[in-house]
Amino acid sequence: MHRGRWGPAHLESGAAGNNTALGGIYRRGTHRRRTDGVTTYTAPRRGVSLTGMGGVALAFIVTLAGGAFDLLTGTGLRRGFAIALVIGAVLAALLVRLSDLFTVVVSPPVIYMLVSVLATIPNSNGAFHSKARLSALLANWLVYGFPEMATATGLAIVIAIVRRMRS
Repeated sequence: MHRGRWGPAHLESGAAGNNTALGGIYRRGTHRRRTDGVTTYTAPRRGVSLTGMGGVALAFIVTLAGGAFDLLTGTGLRRGFAIALVIGAVLAALLVRLSDLFTVVVSPPVIYMLVSVLATIPNSNGAFHSKARLSALLANWLVYGFPEMATATGLAIVIAIVRRMRS
């Protein structure tokens, strides 16, 4: 039987193993060539394993959903956004491959800033046209968003350390 890069050929086609439809964010088992020339196939672990970019995308989507909830239920980004940022970072740290944990650990501040910018664009009142107003806006996000960013990053670091020690 022919074996493809991510597993047996019959698993790579069809609905059950369509890895390319998801942008390659799910990794299947790996091949190992032994010293006697025989290639063995290691079955993937149970559950989902995301790449670093897949983990960051998951955290971003969860945070974006929390920000959208806050904007739909009131003005500005509030606790729903902060809780979603932490939940997204924790989920990503739990589901990402061990080799990509660093990517997920450093992503919460970037995700926080991106979602904050996206939430501010509709009601910016020219804040993005003036350097002084943009600087004040960025400083405001960094100062008031620090607890959320630190919590999300800290929990991701703790999860990364625990996962590294267990492997």
